[in-house]
Amino acid sequence: MGRPFGIELEGPVYTCKWCHTHLGLASDLISKEIKPEEGYVAYVFSRLFNTIILTEATSNNFHDVYCVGCGNDIGFYSVRKDPPKTLIHHQNKVQEDFSAVDEGGPYRVLR
Repeated sequence: MGRPFGIELEGPVYTCKWCHTHLGLASDLISKEIKPEEGYVAYVFSRLFNTIILTEATSNNFHDVYCVGCGNDIGFYSVRKDPPKTLIHHQNKVQEDFSAVDEGGPYRVLR
């Protein structure tokens, strides 16, 4: 099967916090919402790169998303039209919240 191929993006990029694999371009950032009282930053992207999306849904049409570089779970995406804005705790650590919208549908990715 082998290791999936990762691409390096040019210009300012958003990266995986564990292995620094390039995940999104700054030019693809649609909006950024900072919620310090809740302990996270929400990003909305038009597209993401270097991710593996599982085909089976975990619950309520949410699919796990993994980094190509390190294989860590960086969050989830939703195939629903309007994904909820929720704060997810992973291993007792507050995760940064990413969203991405593509022609195929909206995606929720947590970092």
